[in-house]
Amino acid sequence: MKRILFFITIFGLTISCTKDEPIPAEQESLVGKWIWKSTCGGYTNGCIYPDGNNVETIEFSSDLLYTKMVNGVIEAQEKYSITDTIETDPETLFKVQLENQNSFYFLFRDQQLNIQRGDSWSKYDRTDATSKK
Repeated sequence: MKRILFFITIFGLTISCTKDEPIPAEQESLVGKWIWKSTCGGYTNGCIYPDGNNVETIEFSSDLLYTKMVNGVIEAQEKYSITDTIETDPETLFKVQLENQNSFYFLFRDQQLNIQRGDSWSKYDRTDATSKK
């Protein structure tokens, strides 16, 4: 009996590991390096912008690694996944779930990455020309 369970388990693992899943289109569009341009909203509904003392970049890699750098120093680096979508007219929001259980929504508008955290939106421009748009 143990031998049969062993072979069934090995067979199941082999089948589940043999085929690579295609990368969803929203993840493929997200992959790349992005530089922060502005954050607007919050309590005052005002905006803040980068300056010489406050430069932020984020990167989403194809192997599902999220990296956030502030002033050239890694502030966060962890695995991510796209876990949900919300259809709005005419846009679609995608939910990113980070390994530490934090999450945020993003959408693309005017060739910018827009990330919603709480009641504010941050805009990012793509910095790497090789990533897909």
